[in-house]
Amino acid sequence: MLGEKQRSEPMFYYVKVEDLIPEGHLLKLVDRHIDCTFMRAKVKHLYSHTGRPSIDPEVLLRMLFIGYLYGITSERGQRKNITEYKEDDKASDCNKSKGSSIGSGRNRG
Repeated sequence: MLGEKQRSEPMFYYVKVEDLIPEGHLLKLVDRHIDCTFMRAKVKHLYSHTGRPSIDPEVLLRMLFIGYLYGITSERGQRKNITEYKEDDKASDCNKSKGSSIGSGRNRG
């Protein structure tokens, strides 16, 4: 017999990355105060007019800067760090909802 799972929640969620990072976090401060828009004009002559689109040079510069600030020396290390940050954030949300000492300590004024 062909089974069918009845979903009680939506299959996809629409989340903005900005909503995942808390206010006052270093990443938000970097985004707010460091302007990398000049980068595109500086490197435009280095890119071909044909082929696949590249990663935005502004994004690459921000990645290098964040890697420097956090002492991450490789792209693989940056990906690993981002993944761990997301998992830590999910774990802290879970602890807050359970009322653990870790989660409740963060909310004290």
